[in-house]
Amino acid sequence: MSLLQLAGAIAPIISSLIVMISVGIATLQFRLANRARLAEALNKMFQEFHSPQACSDRDTVLESTANASTSLSTEERKAFGSVIELHERVALLARRGLVPIGILLDMYSGLYVRSWDKLEWYVGDFRVTTDLVNYGENFEHVAGVAREYRRQNFKAAEQSNDLKG
Repeated sequence: MSLLQLAGAIAPIISSLIVMISVGIATLQFRLANRARLAEALNKMFQEFHSPQACSDRDTVLESTANASTSLSTEERKAFGSVIELHERVALLARRGLVPIGILLDMYSGLYVRSWDKLEWYVGDFRVTTDLVNYGENFEHVAGVAREYRRQNFKAAEQSNDLKG
């Protein structure tokens, strides 16, 4: 076998190796880009949930005794809307897979359940009065998933009243 024939026989192998290496590098770059997107989404979620304004609005909601038969102050109405919007945005990130739902549930399942319990009537009224039937739907969905998650994972603690919400 001549050198030229050997080169001809090896060329397709080398070409295949180059393609495989290129695919491997592209896959690695894709994974790194996805990790960066995930890290960015998680960072945004943490910043939003723990901002001073979000904490203040959440406290207003969780401490409120308002219900469907009472009228809200302007401050309460603003806080209710803000909390719903925040939970809705983060829930949308989770439902679209940008934030792993498991991480969201591990960290905030109790908050989602308690917040939804306080705001469900308000969301329902808002849907009826504005005809925005999908208002808060991601928040509602994740709160339901969070309730089931807590039921499965914190069953013993909830039965002994160690955990609330």
